[in-house]
Amino acid sequence: MRNLYQLESSASMYRLTGHHLFSAMYINEILNRLLPKEVPHPELYSLYQKSLELLNSDCKIEPCLREFELNLLTELGYGFDLTCEFDSGQAIDPNSEYCLVLEQGMKRIGPDFKGAGRFYGNALLQMSELTWTPASLHCAKYINRTALTHLLGSKPLKSRELFLQTWHTKSSFVEQKG
Repeated sequence: MRNLYQLESSASMYRLTGHHLFSAMYINEILNRLLPKEVPHPELYSLYQKSLELLNSDCKIEPCLREFELNLLTELGYGFDLTCEFDSGQAIDPNSEYCLVLEQGMKRIGPDFKGAGRFYGNALLQMSELTWTPASLHCAKYINRTALTHLLGSKPLKSRELFLQTWHTKSSFVEQKG
Protein backbone atom coordinates (compact mmCIF):
# COMPACT_ATOMS: atom_id res chain seq x y z
CA MET A 1 0.00 0.00 0.00
CA ARG A 2 2.96 2.33 0.31
CA ASN A 3 2.99 2.95 -3.44
CA LEU A 4 -0.75 3.18 -3.88
CA TYR A 5 -1.82 6.51 -5.38
CA GLN A 6 -5.32 5.78 -6.61
CA LEU A 7 -7.87 3.07 -5.96
CA GLU A 8 -11.19 2.26 -7.53
CA SER A 9 -13.46 -0.26 -5.93
CA SER A 10 -14.26 -3.29 -8.07
CA ALA A 11 -17.20 -4.34 -5.93
CA SER A 12 -19.90 -2.84 -3.79
CA MET A 13 -19.14 -2.00 -0.19
CA TYR A 14 -19.79 -4.66 2.42
CA ARG A 15 -22.16 -3.78 5.25
CA LEU A 16 -21.04 -6.18 7.93
CA THR A 17 -22.37 -5.93 11.47
CA GLY A 18 -22.22 -7.92 14.68
CA HIS A 19 -20.58 -11.34 14.55
CA HIS A 20 -20.11 -11.08 10.78
CA LEU A 21 -18.04 -7.93 11.29
CA PHE A 22 -15.95 -9.55 14.04
CA SER A 23 -15.37 -12.53 11.75
CA ALA A 24 -14.10 -10.26 8.96
CA MET A 25 -11.80 -8.56 11.47
CA TYR A 26 -10.50 -12.00 12.51
CA ILE A 27 -9.77 -12.93 8.88
CA ASN A 28 -7.98 -9.60 8.33
CA GLU A 29 -5.90 -9.99 11.45
CA ILE A 30 -4.79 -13.52 10.62
CA LEU A 31 -3.76 -12.50 7.11
CA ASN A 32 -1.90 -9.45 8.39
CA ARG A 33 -0.03 -11.48 10.99
CA LEU A 34 0.87 -14.44 8.78
CA LEU A 35 1.70 -12.90 5.42
CA PRO A 36 4.91 -11.00 4.74
CA LYS A 37 4.43 -7.35 3.84
CA GLU A 38 4.54 -6.29 0.19
CA VAL A 39 4.48 -9.85 -1.16
CA PRO A 40 1.54 -10.50 -3.50
CA HIS A 41 -0.71 -13.46 -2.73
CA PRO A 42 -3.36 -13.55 -5.47
CA GLU A 43 -4.71 -16.97 -4.44
CA LEU A 44 -5.19 -15.76 -0.87
CA TYR A 45 -6.82 -12.56 -2.08
CA SER A 46 -9.43 -14.68 -3.90
CA LEU A 47 -9.98 -16.70 -0.73
CA TYR A 48 -10.30 -13.46 1.25
CA GLN A 49 -12.83 -12.02 -1.23
CA LYS A 50 -14.90 -15.21 -1.19
CA SER A 51 -14.97 -15.21 2.62
CA LEU A 52 -16.03 -11.56 2.79
CA GLU A 53 -18.77 -12.17 0.22
CA LEU A 54 -20.06 -15.09 2.28
CA LEU A 55 -20.02 -13.02 5.46
CA ASN A 56 -21.81 -10.22 3.65
CA SER A 57 -24.51 -12.67 2.52
CA ASP A 58 -25.43 -13.42 6.14
CA CYS A 59 -24.02 -16.96 5.95
CA LYS A 60 -23.46 -19.25 8.90
CA ILE A 61 -20.27 -17.87 10.39
CA GLU A 62 -18.55 -20.95 11.76
CA PRO A 63 -18.44 -22.98 8.52
CA CYS A 64 -17.24 -19.87 6.67
CA LEU A 65 -14.37 -19.34 9.13
CA ARG A 66 -13.39 -23.00 9.26
CA GLU A 67 -13.22 -23.20 5.45
CA PHE A 68 -11.18 -20.00 5.33
CA GLU A 69 -8.73 -21.36 7.93
CA LEU A 70 -8.42 -24.73 6.17
CA ASN A 71 -7.78 -23.11 2.80
CA LEU A 72 -5.35 -20.61 4.30
CA LEU A 73 -3.33 -23.36 5.98
CA THR A 74 -3.25 -25.31 2.72
CA GLU A 75 -2.17 -22.29 0.66
CA LEU A 76 0.61 -21.55 3.15
CA GLY A 77 1.82 -25.17 2.98
CA TYR A 78 0.60 -26.17 6.45
CA GLY A 79 -2.55 -28.06 5.47
CA PHE A 80 -3.23 -31.60 6.64
CA ASP A 81 -4.45 -34.62 4.73
CA LEU A 82 -7.60 -35.50 6.62
CA THR A 83 -8.25 -38.69 4.65
CA CYS A 84 -5.24 -40.78 5.70
CA GLU A 85 -2.82 -41.25 8.57
CA PHE A 86 0.45 -39.38 8.10
CA ASP A 87 2.72 -42.16 9.40
CA SER A 88 1.19 -45.26 7.79
CA GLY A 89 -0.73 -43.82 4.84
CA GLN A 90 -3.78 -45.87 5.86
CA ALA A 91 -7.17 -44.39 5.10
CA ILE A 92 -8.95 -42.73 8.00
CA ASP A 93 -11.41 -45.18 9.54
CA PRO A 94 -14.71 -43.42 10.36
CA ASN A 95 -15.04 -45.47 13.57
CA SER A 96 -11.51 -44.98 14.92
CA GLU A 97 -10.16 -42.07 16.94
CA TYR A 98 -7.32 -39.80 15.88
CA CYS A 99 -5.24 -36.91 17.15
CA LEU A 100 -3.35 -34.15 15.36
CA VAL A 101 0.43 -34.28 15.27
CA LEU A 102 1.52 -30.74 14.41
CA GLU A 103 3.27 -30.32 11.07
CA GLN A 104 2.55 -33.99 10.30
CA GLY A 105 -1.14 -34.82 10.20
CA MET A 106 -3.56 -37.26 11.75
CA LYS A 107 -2.51 -40.26 13.82
CA ARG A 108 -4.70 -43.10 15.06
CA ILE A 109 -4.88 -43.29 18.85
CA GLY A 110 -5.98 -45.87 21.34
CA PRO A 111 -8.17 -45.68 24.43
CA ASP A 112 -5.16 -44.85 26.63
CA PHE A 113 -4.56 -41.51 24.84
CA LYS A 114 -4.80 -38.55 27.23
CA GLY A 115 -5.70 -35.15 25.91
CA ALA A 116 -8.43 -32.95 24.49
CA GLY A 117 -7.57 -33.43 20.84
CA ARG A 118 -9.41 -36.69 20.10
CA PHE A 119 -11.47 -36.92 16.94
CA TYR A 120 -13.50 -39.65 15.36
CA GLY A 121 -12.50 -40.47 11.82
CA ASN A 122 -16.01 -39.71 10.66
CA ALA A 123 -15.66 -36.06 11.74
CA LEU A 124 -12.28 -35.81 9.98
CA LEU A 125 -13.73 -37.23 6.76
CA GLN A 126 -16.68 -34.81 6.95
CA MET A 127 -14.22 -31.99 7.51
CA SER A 128 -12.18 -33.03 4.45
CA GLU A 129 -15.37 -32.87 2.35
CA LEU A 130 -16.46 -29.54 3.93
CA THR A 131 -19.58 -31.25 5.27
CA TRP A 132 -20.37 -29.33 8.42
CA THR A 133 -21.93 -31.04 11.40
CA PRO A 134 -21.42 -30.16 15.07
CA ALA A 135 -18.70 -32.85 15.27
CA SER A 136 -16.84 -31.76 12.12
CA LEU A 137 -17.05 -28.08 13.12
CA HIS A 138 -15.67 -28.88 16.58
CA CYS A 139 -12.90 -30.92 14.99
CA ALA A 140 -12.06 -28.16 12.48
CA LYS A 141 -12.03 -25.46 15.14
CA TYR A 142 -9.60 -27.40 17.34
CA ILE A 143 -7.30 -28.47 14.49
CA ASN A 144 -7.26 -25.06 12.78
CA ARG A 145 -6.78 -23.16 16.03
CA THR A 146 -3.91 -25.46 17.04
CA ALA A 147 -2.18 -25.08 13.67
CA LEU A 148 -2.74 -21.31 13.50
CA THR A 149 -1.58 -20.74 17.08
CA HIS A 150 1.63 -22.57 16.18
CA LEU A 151 2.14 -20.18 13.23
CA LEU A 152 0.94 -16.98 14.93
CA GLY A 153 2.92 -17.40 18.12
CA SER A 154 1.89 -16.52 21.64
CA LYS A 155 0.59 -13.00 20.95
CA PRO A 156 -3.23 -13.21 21.27
CA LEU A 157 -5.51 -12.12 18.45
CA LYS A 158 -7.09 -8.71 19.12
CA SER A 159 -10.20 -9.64 17.14
CA ARG A 160 -10.80 -12.66 19.37
CA GLU A 161 -10.34 -10.51 22.50
CA LEU A 162 -12.77 -7.92 21.13
CA PHE A 163 -15.33 -10.61 20.30
CA LEU A 164 -15.05 -12.12 23.79
CA GLN A 165 -15.36 -8.69 25.46
CA THR A 166 -18.49 -7.94 23.46
CA TRP A 167 -19.95 -11.38 24.17
CA HIS A 168 -19.28 -11.02 27.92
CA THR A 169 -20.79 -7.52 27.92
CA LYS A 170 -23.96 -8.81 26.22
CA SER A 171 -24.13 -11.78 28.62
CA SER A 172 -23.85 -9.45 31.62
CA PHE A 173 -26.53 -7.17 30.18
CA VAL A 174 -28.92 -10.11 29.66
CA GLU A 175 -28.29 -11.32 33.23
CA GLN A 176 -28.99 -7.82 34.61
CA LYS A 177 -32.23 -7.53 32.60
CA GLY A 178 -33.37 -11.08 33.49
